[in-house]
Amino acid sequence: MSGYLSITSVAKSLCDSLTKNSSVIIPDPTLFCQKWITLKRAFPDKLQVVSDFDKTLSKYQLKNGDLAWSTHDVVEQSIFQTDKEIFAQTLKKALIFRWKSCHDLIVKSKTKASSLEAFTAKSKLILRREVSVFFDILQRNRIPFIIFSAGIGDVITYVLKRHLKSVPENVHLISNFFELNDEGIVCGFKEPMIHTFNKNASVIVDEGKCFYEKICNRDCVLLIGDSLGDVHMDVGVVTERCILKVGFLNENCEKLKQRYKSEYDVIICNDQTFRIPNHILQSMLHTTSGIVLTKFATLNGTVHLGICLASDCRVQCFCSGFACNFFSSMFVFLTEILTMCISKVVSIRNDRVDINCNTIGNDNKKWRCVHSDSVSQ
Repeated sequence: MSGYLSITSVAKSLCDSLTKNSSVIIPDPTLFCQKWITLKRAFPDKLQVVSDFDKTLSKYQLKNGDLAWSTHDVVEQSIFQTDKEIFAQTLKKALIFRWKSCHDLIVKSKTKASSLEAFTAKSKLILRREVSVFFDILQRNRIPFIIFSAGIGDVITYVLKRHLKSVPENVHLISNFFELNDEGIVCGFKEPMIHTFNKNASVIVDEGKCFYEKICNRDCVLLIGDSLGDVHMDVGVVTERCILKVGFLNENCEKLKQRYKSEYDVIICNDQTFRIPNHILQSMLHTTSGIVLTKFATLNGTVHLGICLASDCRVQCFCSGFACNFFSSMFVFLTEILTMCISKVVSIRNDRVDINCNTIGNDNKKWRCVHSDSVSQ
């Protein structure tokens, strides 16, 4: 198995590559590697992702240095544009009792949901760069993605529909949602009210409980947040075997990093992109070293038994009478054999090899993978 990467080697390599980034802090590299390995082995069937929205999936700061808006900011600014008197009267209370006062302000202003959706589209609430990649990986691998937000759920829905065309089926949003009257005007909020300090299972209503019953077997969690309160989003949601916590530290890094280091496994300082969470998740997609026993068949039905050596980066497949190489992305070797073969990218996930259709060898015979079983891993 010389030249192939073990899962431990991949974890260490990932940790090293992350810490080379000056914006990333990993307080305990050994613990990070242990947790990543557990999540990697759970991927995708035993994994779920829990994330905050404001300042986590969305930006904290704009390119010009201005602070980006939260979902509450969007609603407040919308009201300010239409009724400055009501806004001024309630602002002081809103600063003290942020959530309830803001909700009361929205109801009092008779905000129309359709107007708010249009205002959201031109607001300063912007998703982090490359966050759509994260959504795409989770959706393609059917991994539940729980967005736990103390913000306004309707605004989050507007943003996701605008940037992702629709809210993906694997996304479950727990937040503060409007109650609308027949005219589409906000007349209240659905209970219970969710704020920074109760973002856990205590606020899950009956509909949400049905969802969590469906994913209760997913006992490995990737959690992403930006506040110290976010680290408890998993409490009561699942009896987790392992939870890897990634935290965005958006301000006062030097002052707050010690507190964040005691709560998060990975801390991302002053980075407005989603590259680091993407890197952590993408690294779970590849297969580490193992041996797969595979049957191949020609189109006329002749069956050949072969062995696939699966690594993190590639699958090397040996079958009777020929050898072929399938590349994922990283390095190339055995070029002599390649002159006799036509190679093709395949989809690799743990011990499963998906070979769609390949022309191999000089005789132009068609080969396809009809069955594969893991021999060892």
